Amino acid sequence: MPEREKKIFGFQGKLGLGLVGFLVILLLFFWQTFRGNPLLSITLLAAILLAGAGYWFWRKYRLVNSEPELPVKIREKLEGTLQTVFLPRGYDIITLPSVDEANIGWAVLRDTCGISVIVQYIERPLEESIGIEEITLLDERMKEGSVPKGVCLATSLFDSDALGFARRKNILTKDSNQLTALLKEAEEQSQKVEEYRCRYCG
Repeated sequence: MPEREKKIFGFQGKLGLGLVGFLVILLLFFWQTFRGNPLLSITLLAAILLAGAGYWFWRKYRLVNSEPELPVKIREKLEGTLQTVFLPRGYDIITLPSVDEANIGWAVLRDTCGISVIVQYIERPLEESIGIEEITLLDERMKEGSVPKGVCLATSLFDSDALGFARRKNILTKDSNQLTALLKEAEEQSQKVEEYRCRYCG
């Protein structure tokens, strides 16, 4: 899989830089006016500092309480994925989906051979890659529960270190593109079953 280029600044970062740049240009354009009025200069400087501090605070803490229902949404998405992709393939749910403090979804399944499988679900923006730290969490849970197989589902992409570590630890990874393809394939198969089902005998 080709490595994805990492963005240094997102949309919010560019917006913040643009605002600060506009204020700096405004200061330079009206430099003579500001120079003759110290109070106005101090006011503009304070406005720039407050804007920067407010943006930093928003970026750092907006996700803490902005989505109190995020764990519920993640658990519901993991439940839907299990029902759509895994259960039709003969898997059984041993431990119902749950979400930890880091908003990572977990579930324990049993495959058609009776082998336990831990499923890890990570929901992240596409620009934030999945690193080896997240795969290490799955590996630790596998060791604690003596589970030989693991699956990591993600709405983002995995970096090369995470992919290499997963291969060494018998962990199957499915990134955003692969997960979307799995869901689409499962939906198409379910539609075909409904299409050819006899209404008399089922």
